Amino acid sequence: MAKNRLFYLPLGGAGEIGMNMYVYGYGQKGRERLLVVDAGIAFPDMETTPGIDHVMPDIAWLQERAERIEGIFLSHAHEDHVGAIARIQTCLGVPVYARAFTAHLAWQKFEEMQLESDCLHVVDASPARVNAGPFSVGFLPVPHSIPEASSLVIDCPAGRIVHTGDFKLNSSLSEEAMFSHAGWKDIRDSEILALICDSTNVFVKSEGRAESSLTAALTQLIADSDGMVAATTFASNITRVRQLAQAGARAGRSVVLLGRAMLRMTSAAVDCGIVDDFPPFLAPESALGMKRHKLLLLTTGSQGELRSASAQLSHGNFRGFRLIAGDTFLLSSKTIPGNELSVARVVNRFASAGIRVIDDDEGAFHVSGHANRPDLTHLQKLLSPRLVVPMHGEYRHLVGHAELARENGFRATVVGNGKMADLQSGEIVGEDGVAGRTYLDGTSVISAQSGVVRDRLRMARDGMVSVSINFATRRREIEIAAKCKGIYTGLNGQLDEFVIDAIDDCVGRLNDSEMADEERLEREVSIAVRREISARCGKRPMVSVLLTGMS
Repeated sequence: MAKNRLFYLPLGGAGEIGMNMYVYGYGQKGRERLLVVDAGIAFPDMETTPGIDHVMPDIAWLQERAERIEGIFLSHAHEDHVGAIARIQTCLGVPVYARAFTAHLAWQKFEEMQLESDCLHVVDASPARVNAGPFSVGFLPVPHSIPEASSLVIDCPAGRIVHTGDFKLNSSLSEEAMFSHAGWKDIRDSEILALICDSTNVFVKSEGRAESSLTAALTQLIADSDGMVAATTFASNITRVRQLAQAGARAGRSVVLLGRAMLRMTSAAVDCGIVDDFPPFLAPESALGMKRHKLLLLTTGSQGELRSASAQLSHGNFRGFRLIAGDTFLLSSKTIPGNELSVARVVNRFASAGIRVIDDDEGAFHVSGHANRPDLTHLQKLLSPRLVVPMHGEYRHLVGHAELARENGFRATVVGNGKMADLQSGEIVGEDGVAGRTYLDGTSVISAQSGVVRDRLRMARDGMVSVSINFATRRREIEIAAKCKGIYTGLNGQLDEFVIDAIDDCVGRLNDSEMADEERLEREVSIAVRREISARCGKRPMVSVLLTGMS
């Protein structure tokens, strides 16, 4: 009988920040039972993915093997881990397991898409276990920047795997989320075959800090501020939102939540019993007439998102609220790599209006939810795994984390998206899985290879020309119309006429056979248009040709 194997295959999140999806397989080669961890999204940007709503993992490899999938396990409720769960589960038709808070937010995603959510199963924290084929999985609570984050302790006949998810080691304000050495030591009753571990902060050399370390600084800042104060943070960081609200209440300010995510996350935390000591919030419409120095706005948009409350406030107004010179805007967050320009735009708009902007350059108003370098060393030595596999980070983070593990005396393997690693040997065993991307574009899910985004980028760079050629009753009697969009020439509208003349010359050079070939005609016209625009403007636009009246 063929030997069973245990593999690890990241389909997202290993070589990037976001879009986390990881696959474990156990059994004979080609017949392994599969376990999926997380189903996240990445966020688009106008520079590379204009008009796209969400970026999701390509699950074609999983769809071909759907009957072998035992379930999807969600480590926590951040969008880069659960944002695609409703769409992906619908394609795969498998059960989903999560703790209560994560399941609550996942259920909302199914509801928004009007999908059945009876696939969702709420699981208690360890020592509770889920038996899924050859796997047994427990949810071990860990501190992070969202309630009920968990590492997954995965057992199978080949051994024990610890998939950390996103975590840090220091205690937080929530007793439930305190790092428990006892809990981690308990899982060492079996040897740890592989530690699949968060790499985000591998280059941060200081030890991590607790959320509680921010309380005094936040309280002092809000108490000492004049005018209105607006503070933005990750809406999912319920502990931080609560700290900010409590600091505002202590300063005699009424607290207003602005942004749908703020309302959704705080409501979910209350509904699930995560917190019961939020200060009271005012509805936005009730606060509009209050004195400015009596208000604290908690806003979405810590990453500069275009439609967020913070971004709209920076443009002048959101739901009747306006920041003016002398007011304060606080960024109680870290800018995720890739979002620097978006955040800078928001900050600069506020600064140009005379608003005091406080960011976190000095670390006084934000602590990370990810383990720093000393914390990673501590966990490696605590668990003594046979193999360390870095995950959740750009490729440089994975490589740096592997180097750290080797410095600490542990074997390590770097496994990027689409690579498959044998967790018993630690070797890369092939690229059986193809890691790619799909895009949510409005209501459609499209392949990254479809050409839609490429066309949008080209239109943004070079503009577009629409051409219409209408054939009359005889082949050589034609009507030509052209419209140039997104192309500046300084020719006072004459460019369209120059293009029409170029098309007319092109058509006049074609014989009857060439004129009857639609593909040939479209190609020749497109070449003529681009040549004309290039000569006059230095641009090579997209050309759309519509032929009518051809027999």
